Amino acid sequence: MGLSTVAIVPVKTLADAKRRLSRHLTIQERRLLVLAMLEDVLNAIQASNAFQETIVVSLDKTVIASAAKRGSKSLLQTGPGLNTGIRQATSQAIKTGATTTANILADIPLIQPQDFDEILKIGSGSARVILSPSFDGGTNIMLRSPPNIIDHSYGRWSFTRHLRYAQKNQVPVYAVSNSRSSFDVDTIDDLRNIMHLDPSGRTRTATLVREFESLHALTRNA
Repeated sequence: MGLSTVAIVPVKTLADAKRRLSRHLTIQERRLLVLAMLEDVLNAIQASNAFQETIVVSLDKTVIASAAKRGSKSLLQTGPGLNTGIRQATSQAIKTGATTTANILADIPLIQPQDFDEILKIGSGSARVILSPSFDGGTNIMLRSPPNIIDHSYGRWSFTRHLRYAQKNQVPVYAVSNSRSSFDVDTIDDLRNIMHLDPSGRTRTATLVREFESLHALTRNA
């Protein structure tokens, strides 16, 4: 019997990740940040009832090793770019019998298990696309059932593109968002916000941000 629903988590190389934060964080801090956010996202995926398998796809062997330690299937990406990695992982999921896939970006550390459970319930059992946009117009979560029902095209304003793809192909499409699924980390303001949104340090990301001495100074001077 094949798998039913597979989570796909694409991750950039640690050297390239979060360059917009390079004025505020060292490269080592940015690497730690990416791994912390990935840990939070994988914890939420694994604690939900939504997925039978998780595939982390990346060009970065450190990312691959980190994901494998947390029980996720790891796929070493063969070509550059987020879209390439997702395409490769989707193909792998289809081969193993997946009828539904959900692309989940690795920089949404506030996401919780119930968010995934609620998304999967929408239109359950029918062909559909479910999109969870980021606050800046990207696509943080993209569920496709079946996995090849429409193409994906990540990049600037991808939410609108994905919405149009579904409409053009007359595929039922739903947009779902909340303060957790739409919040991703790209800027110094995002890092300040996560400390306010997660004051108790529930996430590894919020705990790590508090450890960054450079951010402590920035927060005091904000």
